[in-house]
Amino acid sequence: EMNFFDAKKLDGKDSRKNTSQETYRIIKHNFDKIGNIIEANRYFALELEQKKLNIKKEKPFKFVNYIVFQVNWLSSKFGTDWLRAFLFICAVGLITVGIVNIEIIINPSLYKLEYIFKAFNEWSRYVYILDKSTKLSSMPIVLLFNKVFLGYLYYQLVISTRKDTRK
Repeated sequence: EMNFFDAKKLDGKDSRKNTSQETYRIIKHNFDKIGNIIEANRYFALELEQKKLNIKKEKPFKFVNYIVFQVNWLSSKFGTDWLRAFLFICAVGLITVGIVNIEIIINPSLYKLEYIFKAFNEWSRYVYILDKSTKLSSMPIVLLFNKVFLGYLYYQLVISTRKDTRK
């Protein structure tokens, strides 16, 4: 039975460059077998990172696979960074506020100080995935993108926060 419990620097920069995806998979499997979910999830993320690098080297280059892995890494570092997913949720709400209120952005003479509080209230509605405000509903494309992005990012947030308890 292999034991990787005291292994050091396997997630370091040099190790990531020189360790294969299969090695990370073996280590992950052994941590899974002994019930160490936290370490197994850490090596699962490292395995996925190596998979992303391997996709870059494949011939022919698989662009769609690369995009999927890149988006997954950008949104939550393969389900390991809940803060990144949360910040993206906040950004989607902010972008939605900007698009819905584009007339104020284009014409600053319409701007009033009270709009800051209104924008914050709108933002808090637009980060809520079940919001059905009439202002957003009148723009079906914006509504679609808002809900699709929020759905994906909420999923990433849940996966990231559960990383230490389940796989």
